[in-house]
Amino acid sequence: MKLIKGKKASENYLSKIVNITTFRTHSDPEVTRLKCCTIDGFNIITGIDSQPGLYVYFPALSCINGDFLSYANLYRHKELNKDPEQSGMFEDNGRVKAIKLRGELSEGFILPVTVLENYVVSVTNKELENVTEGTEFDSVSDNGKEFWISKKYIAKRTYIQGTSTGKITKKVPRGIDKVIDTQFRFHYDRCVA
Repeated sequence: MKLIKGKKASENYLSKIVNITTFRTHSDPEVTRLKCCTIDGFNIITGIDSQPGLYVYFPALSCINGDFLSYANLYRHKELNKDPEQSGMFEDNGRVKAIKLRGELSEGFILPVTVLENYVVSVTNKELENVTEGTEFDSVSDNGKEFWISKKYIAKRTYIQGTSTGKITKKVPRGIDKVIDTQFRFHYDRCVA
């Protein structure tokens, strides 16, 4: 089994094997259960239990495979996890969000590389071969078969029911359409004089 860049991989949203040698304390002195590290210039906040070593880094705005999140017990809703007694921090869509925790921004998510290795063994009964620092990937491959671990997050769109064309539309809050035609022109409207 190898970590690879898939055919549809987006370079900005690839996961990466990183070696974290040092952690620093959170900027807020009252925060005692979190610590921080920097990966490729991005600030990552993690739990106080994290120790130096190899980690898998998932950048913000990426999406993690649902089976992997379930295996690692990372879903917020306990019933989606392998162990229903544990809960994590991910919503049902698996999106990695950039969040502010006590005034400091966390721009990604890290997980010990052993969790990924154990997941791949549980799915394929084979061990990963190229788990080295600096490896960027979004999929796992073996003999032409592959499955994704992470990808770019794309928000779901709503469809208008009852139309044969299936147009995509965004939800628009009520009261937003207050543009008066005679006072506002889009850049492609021409003034008729």
